[in-house]
Amino acid sequence: LKDAPLLILDEATAHLDAETEQQVLQALDRFMVGRTTLFISHSPAGLALCDEVVDLSRGCCVSIDSLSSKEPDLASGTTTRMKTTVGQT
Repeated sequence: LKDAPLLILDEATAHLDAETEQQVLQALDRFMVGRTTLFISHSPAGLALCDEVVDLSRGCCVSIDSLSSKEPDLASGTTTRMKTTVGQT
């Protein structure tokens, strides 16, 4: 991949089994260092890589929060659609 300062990942772990998904997320965690990353996903698995979570509903932004404020919602399964941003500038 090109050494670009911006990385956009749209459903990068979709359709992967849990073990492969974790391997991909570990590789992305290393690759994202020093890059601003837009990580778009319907799965909460990659949220540990993210600094902020943007909740979308019907194409509109519902909220923008830090990951720590989203953790209770994620545990209960109420946050199902998300677009997340990791910024390392």
